[in-house]
Amino acid sequence: MARQTTTPTERSSAVRRVFVSSDDVAAAERILNALAAQQEQARPGGRDSADEGRLDATQAVQEARQAYDLRERRIAQFGFSAEPPFQLLLALYVHEEWEPAVTIGRLTQLAGLSPTTALRWLDVLIREGWLSRTSPKIRRNALITLSRKARDEFCSLYSWKSAPDKPR
Repeated sequence: MARQTTTPTERSSAVRRVFVSSDDVAAAERILNALAAQQEQARPGGRDSADEGRLDATQAVQEARQAYDLRERRIAQFGFSAEPPFQLLLALYVHEEWEPAVTIGRLTQLAGLSPTTALRWLDVLIREGWLSRTSPKIRRNALITLSRKARDEFCSLYSWKSAPDKPR
């Protein structure tokens, strides 16, 4: 067990002495040896554990192709290639279980867009039937919800059977 001793003068300064027993040194040595052995086992063929979660070049290209294909399907289904409208719809879709209706400010935050960009696209998405907006007297208090059309397209995009009905 380590024992710490200080004099009154040392307590006021940042310098402290620590005495370590030979048992503590032996225990630390055993721990370090065990950690070194685990690290060696984690490196089969010279590959270290940091590489474990990484993809090789072929796998990376396959995943990139899947992402590209999904983007192309999204463009074909939703009809817009710009990212901001899709980000707005996706943010609502992903958070719909916890927040079925959100304010414009909250949606802007969820989508990671500037308010100007979000407002510009919200009017387009509402006009085209992708989103619905309540109409309170103060526009900034309006609540935005995903339309059934948008939910169905997301389910189709990700090859799910059907969109669940959401309470309004």
